[in-house]
Amino acid sequence: MCARDELRVWTLPAMPSGDIGMSFNVEVDFEQWATHLHDYYDAGSRTETEFKLTRSLVLASRRWTTHIDKVVGDHTGLSRAQWNTLSALTFLAEPVAVVHLSRLMGIKWPTLVRVLKTLENQALISRGDSEADRRSTLVAITESGRRRMAEVQKVLDPERSATLEKFTDDEIVTAARVLDELFRAMVSRIPEE
Repeated sequence: MCARDELRVWTLPAMPSGDIGMSFNVEVDFEQWATHLHDYYDAGSRTETEFKLTRSLVLASRRWTTHIDKVVGDHTGLSRAQWNTLSALTFLAEPVAVVHLSRLMGIKWPTLVRVLKTLENQALISRGDSEADRRSTLVAITESGRRRMAEVQKVLDPERSATLEKFTDDEIVTAARVLDELFRAMVSRIPEE
């Protein structure tokens, strides 16, 4: 019987005294507490490296999202869904159908409709009928929406730069390319729910 099939009683190593929710260095701690990692993944194997990569992606994404949601929200009053929608509309050259915007953003149409209603009530976007297809609603960012997105950018860009400052330009370009390719592979392999 291999270790994967054994019933284990897990005992966590002693944690430093203090608050359960305290911050700690995730990477260092993982290597310290994951003492049975190699019962499941061969040391130095591709599967071990893939596991570590995806684990790091999840942790980095969660940490970044939590942090930036708070920082942007505190400075602008906008939720992530709201400023992400404004961001997408800012980058588009012309008004876009709601269904197409939901695909571009990778979110479900009903969720986007709720966000758009809130943004429209704040006069940050406008909605109108499509001349080409009367069944389709087009959305566009307003000048007020552009000003709010500029507020987001004033907070977001320095936070992003501070987070990535230890990396060279080449490392950032490589990481962006790899993550983009990973996202494309996931889109082609994993069906949308």
